[in-house]
Amino acid sequence: MINGTTGEEAEVTLGVSTGSVFGPVGYIMHVNSIDNAVKHCSTYMYADDTSLMYAKRDVEIIEERLQADFVSILN
Repeated sequence: MINGTTGEEAEVTLGVSTGSVFGPVGYIMHVNSIDNAVKHCSTYMYADDTSLMYAKRDVEIIEERLQADFVSILN
Protein backbone atom coordinates (compact mmCIF):
# COMPACT_ATOMS: atom_id res chain seq x y z
CA MET A 1 0.00 0.00 0.00
CA ILE A 2 1.35 3.41 -1.01
CA ASN A 3 -0.58 6.57 -0.09
CA GLY A 4 -3.60 4.44 0.80
CA THR A 5 -3.68 2.78 -2.62
CA THR A 6 -3.40 -0.97 -3.04
CA GLY A 7 -2.66 -2.95 -6.17
CA GLU A 8 -5.20 -4.94 -8.10
CA GLU A 9 -5.83 -8.60 -7.33
CA ALA A 10 -4.68 -11.05 -9.98
CA GLU A 11 -5.33 -14.76 -10.40
CA VAL A 12 -2.18 -16.87 -10.33
CA THR A 13 -2.33 -19.21 -13.31
CA LEU A 14 1.29 -20.39 -13.46
CA GLY A 15 3.62 -21.85 -10.90
CA VAL A 16 4.72 -24.97 -9.13
CA SER A 17 2.40 -26.88 -6.83
CA THR A 18 3.16 -26.96 -3.13
CA GLY A 19 5.14 -30.09 -2.31
CA SER A 20 6.27 -30.62 -5.89
CA VAL A 21 9.79 -31.99 -6.46
CA PHE A 22 10.35 -28.99 -8.76
CA GLY A 23 9.41 -26.45 -6.08
CA PRO A 24 12.83 -26.02 -4.43
CA VAL A 25 14.67 -25.81 -7.76
CA GLY A 26 12.18 -23.30 -9.19
CA TYR A 27 12.37 -21.20 -6.04
CA ILE A 28 16.19 -21.11 -6.09
CA MET A 29 16.24 -20.17 -9.78
CA HIS A 30 13.77 -17.33 -9.20
CA VAL A 31 15.40 -15.97 -6.04
CA ASN A 32 18.91 -16.06 -7.48
CA SER A 33 17.82 -13.86 -10.38
CA ILE A 34 16.45 -11.08 -8.14
CA ASP A 35 19.87 -9.57 -7.36
CA ASN A 36 20.64 -9.32 -11.08
CA ALA A 37 17.31 -7.62 -11.83
CA VAL A 38 17.47 -4.97 -9.09
CA LYS A 39 19.29 -1.82 -10.23
CA HIS A 40 18.47 0.84 -7.60
CA CYS A 41 17.65 -0.86 -4.30
CA SER A 42 19.60 -2.88 -1.78
CA THR A 43 18.34 -6.45 -1.53
CA TYR A 44 18.08 -8.32 1.76
CA MET A 45 17.17 -12.01 1.71
CA TYR A 46 16.69 -14.59 4.44
CA ALA A 47 15.09 -17.99 3.87
CA ASP A 48 11.94 -17.21 1.86
CA ASP A 49 11.77 -13.48 2.70
CA THR A 50 13.08 -10.75 0.40
CA SER A 51 13.15 -7.01 1.14
CA LEU A 52 14.17 -4.12 -1.08
CA MET A 53 15.49 -0.94 0.52
CA TYR A 54 16.13 2.46 -1.02
CA ALA A 55 16.78 5.65 0.95
CA LYS A 56 16.43 9.21 -0.34
CA ARG A 57 14.82 12.39 0.95
CA ASP A 58 12.48 12.74 -2.05
CA VAL A 59 9.54 10.34 -1.70
CA GLU A 60 8.73 10.57 -5.42
CA ILE A 61 12.22 9.33 -6.31
CA ILE A 62 11.90 6.50 -3.79
CA GLU A 63 8.57 5.40 -5.30
CA GLU A 64 9.97 5.67 -8.84
CA ARG A 65 13.09 3.60 -8.07
CA LEU A 66 11.20 0.94 -6.09
CA GLN A 67 8.62 0.61 -8.86
CA ALA A 68 11.35 0.31 -11.50
CA ASP A 69 13.02 -2.50 -9.54
CA PHE A 70 9.70 -4.30 -8.95
CA VAL A 71 9.03 -4.19 -12.70
CA SER A 72 12.55 -5.50 -13.39
CA ILE A 73 11.98 -8.43 -11.03
CA LEU A 74 8.66 -9.30 -12.69
CA ASN A 75 10.16 -9.19 -16.17
